Amino acid sequence: MRLTEDSAETSSGSNAAGAMLYKGRLLSVEDRNGTRASARGTVLVFMQDGPRHAWGRTLRFRSSLKESDTDARILLAFPGKNGITPGEWASPLFRARSRALDALRNRIARMDDKTGALFAALFLGIRDDLPAGLSDRFRKSGTIHILALSGMHVSILSGILALALVPLLGKRRAFLTSLIIILIYGFLAGPKPSMLRACVMYAAGGMCLLRRERVDGLRILFLSFFILVSASPGMLRNLSFQLSFLAIFGILTLGRWMDDLLRSRLPSFLRLPLCASFGAQAAVSPLAGWLFGALYPAGMITSLLLSPLVLAFMWSGILLLVLPERLFLLWAVLNKFVNYLYDAMIMITGISSLAPSLKVPALAGRLLVLFFTLTLAAGFLVRDRVFSARLFRRAK
Repeated sequence: MRLTEDSAETSSGSNAAGAMLYKGRLLSVEDRNGTRASARGTVLVFMQDGPRHAWGRTLRFRSSLKESDTDARILLAFPGKNGITPGEWASPLFRARSRALDALRNRIARMDDKTGALFAALFLGIRDDLPAGLSDRFRKSGTIHILALSGMHVSILSGILALALVPLLGKRRAFLTSLIIILIYGFLAGPKPSMLRACVMYAAGGMCLLRRERVDGLRILFLSFFILVSASPGMLRNLSFQLSFLAIFGILTLGRWMDDLLRSRLPSFLRLPLCASFGAQAAVSPLAGWLFGALYPAGMITSLLLSPLVLAFMWSGILLLVLPERLFLLWAVLNKFVNYLYDAMIMITGISSLAPSLKVPALAGRLLVLFFTLTLAAGFLVRDRVFSARLFRRAK
């Protein structure tokens, strides 16, 4: 098999809790007599205490294959100890990526264990070393989306690059340089749906700005959806992909609607994050309620409180990565500040996780998703008609 994602440790709620998961494309199979045949399909390999392997690595494993109970197109394998042998890389580019990730992990390891684990989850999507119960704490506080690589991370990185590059290169060259860096960052983080969506939207939005065209967020969102689904139709079944697009759609529609209502009542530094939090939470709630059987209303306020802390945490963590070791005193002060931010986030999510949740029966959850899907489709149809009518009037 050839890995299509980085290996990841399974969560405590899965059937193979604590095992290392390898997801890849099956290349060939071999029976006990040594007869080999080509094969195809997606395979999930679970191995207790398995080593980490990176995207693009070819692995050989000894195990029987069986169909997944939930999806017949996916095969499962459970090799025993030492049942996996690493092979060649898909290309030297993937080998270089693996080495770069190892170097980044070594830099992150200089932080304290708890803060380094959270930063690795936020910056690279690596959740293997997160403290026990931390993901559950974020989920019960309604802020599990913060642990997912998303547009927020790309916006943080692009903001840092803009501050550094625009004065030196100008807007056009700074954007092209930042786009290359962000694509490299996306390649390092791996083919995660939310990250792919953010990179495509950043590239499309930047191109509109360079051409001095109006940036239409919804059309850029739809374009990125079409590109990603065309490249990999299987993404439609990915929960991270679904939640990522729903959250951005909510910000661009419900968030903007709420912003219009509050424009004369609240200052922008309070209004904008509040509206974005409301839009994202309202859009993902139907799907989350159906899948998890519960809604967490406190998540909107918690997200509002966590957003500036996560922003400061990410900026500080990136600075810790690039600071040379000879600046030990400055590094130690910044590391202490990162620890304070971590403690503040843990305190907020801990308090929010105690807030009551709303139980959602399975039927009600399905009806919510159906209603929201129909509303989403109707919104796009009405909007496209209005847009087409405006173009027709201009043409006349």
